[in-house]
Formats: sequence, C-alpha cells, structure tokens
Amino acid sequence: MKQTILLLLLTIALLLTACNANAPEEPALEFEDVWARAALLPTDSSATAATSAIYMTIRNRGKTGDKLINASSDVAEIVELHTTETRNGMTMMSRIDEVEIPGLKKAELKPGGLHVMLIRLKQNLNPGDTVKVTLEFEKSGSIEVEAQVREP
Repeated sequence: MKQTILLLLLTIALLLTACNANAPEEPALEFEDVWARAALLPTDSSATAATSAIYMTIRNRGKTGDKLINASSDVAEIVELHTTETRNGMTMMSRIDEVEIPGLKKAELKPGGLHVMLIRLKQNLNPGDTVKVTLEFEKSGSIEVEAQVREP
C-alpha cells in the first residue's frame, strides 16, 4: 500500500515537472475577469471628484516573474496602483510602486486588496460600458486591456 501511494506521488510530481518544463522562459501574461466599478460624476459642485477602480487576475504562464509598474486610462485624470490596508482599526488605500506577478503564478487585483485606482473621472462609468486601460510591465512592456463596467 505504501509503495502504491509513493508511486502515485512520484507520478504526480513528474507530471507537474513536465508541465512546467513546457512553460516559456519569459513572462507570458494572461488577463482574466477584468472589470471596473461603476461610478457617476458628481452633480453638486461642492462634491469631491468621482473615483473608481479596475480589478482583474493577471496570470503568468512563463517561468520568469514580471511586475506591473504603471497604468493609464483616458477615463481618469490620474491612474495609480493601490492597495487596501487596515491599520489601527482604520481601512485605507495607499499608492504602491508595483504589483509582483511571479513566474507560473498569478496576482489578484480585487476589492479590498490590490487594484488600479481611477482618480478624478472624466466621464460616468455606467454598468455595461467598456473602459480601456494600458498596463505597463517591467518586462512585458505596455499591454492594453478592456474592463467591463459593473456594479460591485
């Protein structure tokens, strides 16, 4: 029985190694479930500027890691990489310089965590709209993706 289990574990390990052996050396990025939070511009001139965020999963099929280092979009005056943290019982967002995408792994940008922040929106983001965002990576360069606008 122990030999059968050991043989099964070795077979699984060999299969996983073979799968990774076929992975490209350079980063090979794929984008899943890319979406933006719906937001409306304020109608009251005393209100603060509208903001939104873009979320996604970035999967790296390559062996070499990469970093998301910047983002831009025509729908906002300012676009930044952010994280959400809780400090001393207060939840707050803060700007970060990069998002790591390790080789053969993924990075999740999701509500309550990492995200692309859209500051001072130039237009309403209505559910069903599409937002283009250009993501800049350290190794993979600039990649444009489309985010579907939806309610959280």
